[in-house]
Amino acid sequence: MMPFSVLNAQDVFEGTINNYEKPSSKILTGMMMPFEIGTVDQNGTFSIPLDEDFLNVLEESIEKENQNSNGWSTSMLTTGRMFSCSDGDVEVTNTELPIANLSTNGSYMIGNPEEEVDHGYFMATSSSEFTEAVKSFGQSDAVPGYYIDWYYFEEPFSVSGSCEVKTYAMNQEDLYMQTTTYNLDFKEGWNLVKFEISDIYEDPDGTNPPMEMSYSTINDIPAEVVYYFFE
Repeated sequence: MMPFSVLNAQDVFEGTINNYEKPSSKILTGMMMPFEIGTVDQNGTFSIPLDEDFLNVLEESIEKENQNSNGWSTSMLTTGRMFSCSDGDVEVTNTELPIANLSTNGSYMIGNPEEEVDHGYFMATSSSEFTEAVKSFGQSDAVPGYYIDWYYFEEPFSVSGSCEVKTYAMNQEDLYMQTTTYNLDFKEGWNLVKFEISDIYEDPDGTNPPMEMSYSTINDIPAEVVYYFFE
């Protein structure tokens, strides 16, 4: 039996979505064929077991997606692809491990696939304003803050350093440096990760994008985390 990471002393991710006003439902993850990872009741109380078999279930889900695809296929994202950096100094001690995280882009789907019901999503973030900005996928101004997510790995490894990308402003003339810093020390099993936006580029001709971002492993869920629902 594979142990959980020493970074956490729990085997379930749970809390209460304060603005949830939907019926009891399932919590899902995955892209084309979402699968159940937990439940939420009508009061917004959710529970997601940190299952040590999650990686196998995720791989099986991707295999089913490929079997039902029309000529295209997908594969697990690896540590080397996720943390690659063409301009910077990022060290990844193991580049071949598959990435298995609970959320999909920081969000957790709520619904019932058998009944083809999709109620919406929730995120575990620093504020509702940050959630609204992240879910817009760059269509609104970025907001400083963070979200948390759980990652599962079969082997320990680390990611450290910073990746700097020269980025054009909306006018396609001004340049700014978009920096992502990594301070990740993954243990075997489940690990808690915080993705944070700490500084914003003020673009006079368009929406304000993130300028300073970071990924870090943390020991505990921050006390101020907000579980925020959106449709």
